Amino acid sequence: VAWALPADAGEGLITKVRGRTLAIDKGAADGLEVGLEVTVVRPPDEAIIHPLTGENLGAPEIEIASGRINKVSARAASVQLDGNPIISVRPGDMARFLTIEEKMVMDQEVATETVEQASRERGEIRSESSRLGRNISSIQGSIRGLEKAIRELRRFDDDVVKPQFNAINRQIKEMRDELTELHETVSLLNAVPIQDMGGEGGEDELSAEDIERLRLIIQEEIDNLQDQLAVVQPPGGTLPPPDVMDDGLAELEEEQPIFTQLWFLGLIGALGLGGVAFFLYTQMAGDSDEDDDEDDEEGD
Repeated sequence: VAWALPADAGEGLITKVRGRTLAIDKGAADGLEVGLEVTVVRPPDEAIIHPLTGENLGAPEIEIASGRINKVSARAASVQLDGNPIISVRPGDMARFLTIEEKMVMDQEVATETVEQASRERGEIRSESSRLGRNISSIQGSIRGLEKAIRELRRFDDDVVKPQFNAINRQIKEMRDELTELHETVSLLNAVPIQDMGGEGGEDELSAEDIERLRLIIQEEIDNLQDQLAVVQPPGGTLPPPDVMDDGLAELEEEQPIFTQLWFLGLIGALGLGGVAFFLYTQMAGDSDEDDDEDDEEGD
């Protein structure tokens, strides 16, 4: 610690200088003993001027020599310097020293401060360790949450997405089968002969408006089937088998307009035959009812 340095210890005034032997005005009454270390300093009585720049560097204390006490009396002591001083020692310079009692106090203070500093450092280390432990626990919790979310996503994919995709594929296949059956039905209608069962210009003939209406209805049904057979994008970027989606639609795209094909004309003819048959049936049913009424009147 900075305040526990010898600079704050006792000091004495140098009264005499004889070579490397100094006399100071402190003695045994001030706690000096033979062998005690002494530092000689030049007091800040004059400002120091920089020799090159002329800058005033202030008046600091300068340690110019060090030594030990070799003789002690009640009010004075003699100091023997360990070597040549930096500059000549002169009366009026200060001799700084640290007595045994002061040294013990200083050592105790340093030891106390060291223990307190170590205790503070241990407390900071424990606090930092606790904080790191909480951070690690938080990170572990986040990792467990991510693992749980991944498991939930996988379960959702297995239980919801894949079954729905398979169901959509089944529906597409069923619609493709229905479209195939429709083609087969139309092909069979092409083989039905077209005859005028009601004679020339009978009531079984369809008008141009009926033919156009029938053509629009059939075309609308085929368009609906084509819209329902749109390609469904599966999860994971994989496409359904091409034969599920493209077989029936490729045939429709290559066909000519529906109202110019033979099966369409056959279908119109079949509907005409159905209309004629229905008309004949109603006529026969009406004649039969009239005969029954006449027989009932004759019986009465």
